Amino acid sequence: GITGLCAAALYVYIVSESEGALYRMDVDGDHLYVLKRGLDKPEAVTYEPGAITRPWTAPGDVTGFKAGVLYVLTQKEIVRMNTAGKNSEVVVQDLEYGYDLTIDIPLGKLFFSDYNASGIYVADLDGQGVTLVREVAHPRAVCYYASYASTSPAPSQVPTKLPTPRPTATNWPSVPPTGAPTPLPTP
Repeated sequence: GITGLCAAALYVYIVSESEGALYRMDVDGDHLYVLKRGLDKPEAVTYEPGAITRPWTAPGDVTGFKAGVLYVLTQKEIVRMNTAGKNSEVVVQDLEYGYDLTIDIPLGKLFFSDYNASGIYVADLDGQGVTLVREVAHPRAVCYYASYASTSPAPSQVPTKLPTPRPTATNWPSVPPTGAPTPLPTP
C-alpha cells in the first residue's frame, strides 16, 4: 500500500512500502508511472525544486521542474535522485526505522523521524551534519514550517536543548511500530 506521497508542481510522487517502488502521476490522477523499483521499504518522499536558468522560463515550466531532486526515505536510509528516478545516491544511512521526511527549502535542510531511535533529526541536503533535534518516543510524522522571508526556523522549531549527535545503528530494527496512533481528543 501507499506509505507516502508528495505533490510537486506538475506531479504527485507516491511510495509504496509493500511494492518497494516510487511512482509518479499527473496531479489529476492520470498517467501513473513507476520511476524506481527495488527500494527497501520506502516510507516517505519529498521534492526539492530545481533552479530555472533560462530567463524566459516560467516558474511552472517543465524545464525548471525536471531540474528538481527527489528524496526518498526508506526504513534504513535517505536516497536522493533526479525527478526521473535516476542517479540515486544514499545521503543518510544507518537509520533504525525511518518513518517520515520533510524539507526546508530556504535553509537547505532535511528533517526526518526515526521511529526506533525515538527522535526527530535534521541534516543538510547532502546528508552531512545529521543532528538530533528532539527526542520523541516513537515519532511517526514530521512537518517543518519556515517563513520564506526569513533565514531562520520558525520559533516552534527551535529546540529547547542543544542537539546531540545522532546514534548510529548496527542492526536492522527489531521492533516495528505496533498499534494504531493515539487519536487526538475532540474539542
